[in-house]
Amino acid sequence: MAAGKYKYVCEICKKAPKHKGFRRNYRWKTERGFKNHHCYSEVLKRQEEQAIQKAKKEKEEKKKLKERIDSGKYKIGEKIYYHNYRVTKPTHVWRGTRWVKVRYEEKRHYYASQGKIQKITLNGVIVNGEHIYDSNICSTLEEAESIAKKAQSKYEEHCNFSAMCR
Repeated sequence: MAAGKYKYVCEICKKAPKHKGFRRNYRWKTERGFKNHHCYSEVLKRQEEQAIQKAKKEKEEKKKLKERIDSGKYKIGEKIYYHNYRVTKPTHVWRGTRWVKVRYEEKRHYYASQGKIQKITLNGVIVNGEHIYDSNICSTLEEAESIAKKAQSKYEEHCNFSAMCR
């Protein structure tokens, strides 16, 4: 049979394994036949369920974010002190057409800083274009600097121990 006769193709059935030694029917000449096969109705149901779940999840996230903004201890424009880290040398680099692993652990630089809140998110805030978690926010700059120094020394100790174990 010529390939031009079949207008409707089910990609799910086409990729499915053989059933009792026979390939499954994945091509139909008519729209009615295509819509009556089992995958079509299952795919439509799955897409509808996913759309409903996605809308429900977005609604819940908006509600949580509104509650967080209204009752949160931080406000937009408020000055905060925080500690965070920046990856200076990643584990993989791009060479030609693929990612190549160049080191076991990434190199990190821990730092303390201050800034004004630009945006409030579900689990943190945006300051100077970077996401800061609530757990990284401190009351003073000195406290943030001491935490950053401790974190840097712990990370270096972890890297040295990992290198020793290899």
